[in-house]
Amino acid sequence: MISQDKAEQFIIREYSNHLGEATIISAKEIDNEYLIEWENKNDKYRATSMVSADREIIIIEAEIG
Repeated sequence: MISQDKAEQFIIREYSNHLGEATIISAKEIDNEYLIEWENKNDKYRATSMVSADREIIIIEAEIG
């Protein structure tokens, strides 16, 4: 099992880049996985990603612009 804090750290690390840092908008636990909404304002990328118990990150929905 993964904690919400760890799941958020994975998202921030995965989606931050030279243009800016990803920030967490919301996080919700669903069946030992986390549905995390995040954005990187500097590169105009926003998405909802699922972080599984085994730390796999899957983008559920994304928008650029």
